[in-house]
Order: sequence, then C-alpha cells, then structure tokens
Amino acid sequence: MTSIRTGITVITLSVYLVAVHIHAGKFEVLHWWTSAGETRALDFIHAQLSQQGIDWQNLPVTGGAGEGAMAVLKTRVLAGKSPAAAQLIGPDVQDWATLGFLTTLDEIALQQHWSAILHPTVDTLIQHQGHYVAVPFGIHRINWLWINRTKLKQTGRSAPQNWDDFFSLADEFRQQGIIPLAHGNEPWQNATLFETLVLSLGGPRFYRSVFVELDEQAILSDTFADALRLFARMRSLMDDDINGRSWHQSTALVTDGKAGMQIMGDWVKGELSAWGKEDKLICTAVPDTRNFHLYSIDTMVLFQQPQPDKDQQLFAATMTAMNTQLGYSLRKGAVPVRNDIDVTLLDPCAKDSYLRFMENEMHQTLAPSLAHSMALNAEREDIFIQKIHRFFQQPDTPVEQVQAEIVRNLKPLKQ
Repeated sequence: MTSIRTGITVITLSVYLVAVHIHAGKFEVLHWWTSAGETRALDFIHAQLSQQGIDWQNLPVTGGAGEGAMAVLKTRVLAGKSPAAAQLIGPDVQDWATLGFLTTLDEIALQQHWSAILHPTVDTLIQHQGHYVAVPFGIHRINWLWINRTKLKQTGRSAPQNWDDFFSLADEFRQQGIIPLAHGNEPWQNATLFETLVLSLGGPRFYRSVFVELDEQAILSDTFADALRLFARMRSLMDDDINGRSWHQSTALVTDGKAGMQIMGDWVKGELSAWGKEDKLICTAVPDTRNFHLYSIDTMVLFQQPQPDKDQQLFAATMTAMNTQLGYSLRKGAVPVRNDIDVTLLDPCAKDSYLRFMENEMHQTLAPSLAHSMALNAEREDIFIQKIHRFFQQPDTPVEQVQAEIVRNLKPLKQ
C-alpha cells in the first residue's frame, strides 16, 4: 500500500516501439493488491467487467509496497509484453505518460463528465499535459487509529484524542498482557507511521512545508524534531517480532485481541470486511488529526495498443460509474473518487473520511502522503523514507543528526 518507483527514465523510445502490443483477447491487469480485502475489492471489479464480456486476467504480485509488481511491469514492457492495465500511483503515472506508453482517456472522461464528477484533486492527478491518462479507483485516508473494541471497553477509557491519552491507554493494554501497538518494521510502514506524527504535531500546512515544499527551516524545526522523538517513543509500545510483519498481520493481531491498537490507513476496514469482523475494531483519527486528511489515491493506467482497444475504454467507464465506485470502496475500505456521493450510503468511518477530504480540499489543507507516493518524486521521497527507516532501527540517534542529514541529502535535488 505504498510508494513504488519505476526507474523508467532509462527506457528509450526504441524500446517503446517494441513495448506496445495486442493483449490477445485477455485483459491482463497487473497489481500488488493481494490481501483479503484488496482481493475482494478486485474480485468485485472483475465481476463487473465480466458481465460486459471483458476477459479479465488477474496478475497479482505479492508485496504491500509494490516493488515486485513494478519490477515485473518493467520487465514485461521491455520484452514487449505490457499488460492491458497496471496499478500505478502518484508521480509514476506522469513518468510513464511522459514516455508515451499510456492510453489517453479523453473521450471517456468527456462522456462521463469526469471534470465535473471527480474531486478536483483526483481530476488533476490523473491528467498529463491536459490529457486523462489514468483511471481513478478510490481515496484512502491514512491518519486512522484502530483499536480493539473489547479491549478498549475493558479499560473503561474512550478513544484517545491526544498523545497523553494515547500513551495512558497503551499502558493499560500492556497491563492486560497484550501488545500496545501492532506494527511491521518495513520502510513504507515506518514512513506511514511517521508522516501521521508530523501531521499531528504540525498540522497540514507544516506537513506540506516539509514533504511538499522541502522547506529547510521546517525540517530543522523543533516540531520536526519532536515528531522524531515521538516516533522513537512509539517503538517502545511494540513487540520484538515486528520484522517482516505485514500490515494485515498487524491488523489480525488487533482483531484477535493480541494487540490493542494499530496506526494504518483505512484499507484496514476492507480487511475487516473480508474477514467478517467489522465490529471487532473501532476507527478514530490519530490523536490531534481529527480534522485533517492524509490521503493516498489509488489509480490504474492503460497501456497503448496498436489498435484502439474497446475493452480499455469500457474498463475506464465502468470503474468511475456510481455503482462500481460504491461497491469497490465498500470492499476496499476506501471512499469514492466522485464528488456526488450520497453520504448516507457510507459507513461512519467512510463518511468521516469522505467529508474530511472534501472539507480539506476546499480549504487547500489536504496532506498528500509521503509514504504512499502522493507528495514527492522518487529521489526525494526515498531520502525521507530511508532516513526515517534507519532512525527507527537506531532510535538513540540524535534527532538533530537525522534532520541535518535529510537537509544535506535533499540539497542537490532542489537545484
């Protein structure tokens, strides 16, 4: 569920001439959605398309961070065997579009009035030089705290609204003999946790000054230093078996009552739905982020074919239809990319996410996820993620050293 980088700038135009091909009747879709909730959401899309005669061929590549999927995609493109569709997000879409690999979807966008029905942030994201080049799937809110309902009730406490309450609740869970905070020690998971802390302590404008504007004063500020210290403190709430743990394994620990809390995006809700355990956890915003929306937008792209491909156009039209958006979002844990949704059809968590997204979009205070490739290009993003991940392994490192290293490593990329 996070940032992936293509490294496609080395692909030359001559390779492009080989890469486009006919997908021989089967509509191949390459992606990295392999958890129970993600699979269930894609199965819904598969069924929708099958009813319309599209021979969907699923090409999942295991790995929540998607590095494996991107390696497979590059290999296939270089071999002239690009899939009909592939999961790409954020700036990666622009990279592939710049090289001319992607099918434009202007006709479908015009027919379905995408510029009117899509949230403006989504509408901008899926365009390249004025042309639509990606299909929007759903919007995720990342700054969620998930708590085991039964274990919370046993403490007699309410969901924490600030960090003092959070750590007090964590102590209660420890006294119950369970893991206070379930987590997996992967770079993208660590970055996901850290970015929520930056948003919490600094608010969306500070968040953007760090992860979008790369403001040196913000990175060197006391607020950023406090976020690092809070991040290090979080490590003390985790167990010793975090290495190699997937996000959904952490969700299972909380669901089964072996852990008390998890900080993760709302794809957790999709997992709970797939397991039939929606009532096991409660969702609440990460402390001090109730009014904020840290977002990631799921998209897929369609690769050019020598001849116009009606299946691709139908795929795009189907994905943005009202019923598809509602059915997919329900299963994935996301909220629709359309701005004309009846919010009474959404569950409480989704309703809150949807309304917060629209509210923050209106006030220009949305926070694009660093960890999930919404904020920066590959090189800049990787600097943050590498430093954050290293600090998590060595939390005794002086925070001032981490701040200075980030600034120093970003300097050549800002020129």
